[in-house]
Amino acid sequence: MSPLALALTLALGAGPAPQADVFEFLSPGHATSPRDGSAPLEWQAEGAGQAQLRLSLGLLKERNEAISNAEMLTQALMQTVRAFFEGGGEKAQVRQRLVRLAGPSLDEVRESLLTAVQLEQKRITWVQRALDLADTEQPLQGVDRDLVGRRAAALQAGKGAELVEQRVRGYRSLASGLVAYIDGDALSALEKMKAATRDTPEVSLAHAYLGSLYYLFQQPAYAAAEWRKALELDPRNTAVAAALKDHAAEFK
Repeated sequence: MSPLALALTLALGAGPAPQADVFEFLSPGHATSPRDGSAPLEWQAEGAGQAQLRLSLGLLKERNEAISNAEMLTQALMQTVRAFFEGGGEKAQVRQRLVRLAGPSLDEVRESLLTAVQLEQKRITWVQRALDLADTEQPLQGVDRDLVGRRAAALQAGKGAELVEQRVRGYRSLASGLVAYIDGDALSALEKMKAATRDTPEVSLAHAYLGSLYYLFQQPAYAAAEWRKALELDPRNTAVAAALKDHAAEFK
């Protein structure tokens, strides 16, 4: 199962991996797809459903802008977290930056993502109308009616907002866990990192830090399991690879 599929399956409750595409639009690099009508197709000037698809474009633009804003702020947090894991930055400065990023910045991430979810619910309604109208003449090519229907139902049920709240909660746990570690409260840091991996299982660094904290508490088997998860999610993390290699004898 891919990291995205795993994260969404856990976030949305039990369900098969294919359901991951329901909220794929909220993940980096997945903003547009012809399957959900969010990538411009060769729309005709006339024809049933074409006008409704064109009306959805304004909502699409606003949705993507909200997602981009959230991604920019999230990347700032993750860059700080990664730099510290790799041994960069003075503790006091990192702590100050984390407190700021985990507070107002994540508040803005939350609002941007919730806005994106609301806009997508409106946009997908137009796409549904387009599909319904087109079926009276000629089905729209490239748009997946099943995906559109599942996404509309999930949004209507509030699952998008639930996913956003869970994701932001995970980011906060990651940041506050690192702050607790910097403050010398390793036990609190451990609990917060556990929460971060539960709420954002797709975030490699949450597993990396949790592995390090398990190792600090002399639980090498748990440490190895989390480090391996981190490396599976991000094979480029040389610090985690080095930790697994350096302590390999302890994991047997």
